[in-house]
Amino acid sequence: MPADKIRIMFIDDDPVDQTLYQRMCDRSDEVESTVYFSYADEALEQLTAHPECRPDLIFLDMRIPRMSGLEFLQQIDALGADTTAKMNVIIATTSIHPDDKEAATAFSFVLDFVTKPISNEQLQRIIDELRRA
Repeated sequence: MPADKIRIMFIDDDPVDQTLYQRMCDRSDEVESTVYFSYADEALEQLTAHPECRPDLIFLDMRIPRMSGLEFLQQIDALGADTTAKMNVIIATTSIHPDDKEAATAFSFVLDFVTKPISNEQLQRIIDELRRA
């Protein structure tokens, strides 16, 4: 990943979490832009319709309406290696169910599984790790 500022996509249906993420990213010197989706199917549509606008990092909640986080990961995986090789997903969820973690981290493009809310320190650590990769 380049040393430039990063673009982040958040897929989370909780408006409180979205507000917290927006504030955190607005304060960060590391973040160029953010985009928010309450529904994973809408995010998937954006990613497939505009691959040139693909974010550097996606934070994904596992338990969201219409299309679950796991279904989103399966759909991304089905797009093939050209897509997944450039994909960096962090699962950010309140779910502590071990099956959720096991299922999500089975995908090579899922970098981590963290409990919400994400702190400024966690965001910085994730960005640093992404840059080292």
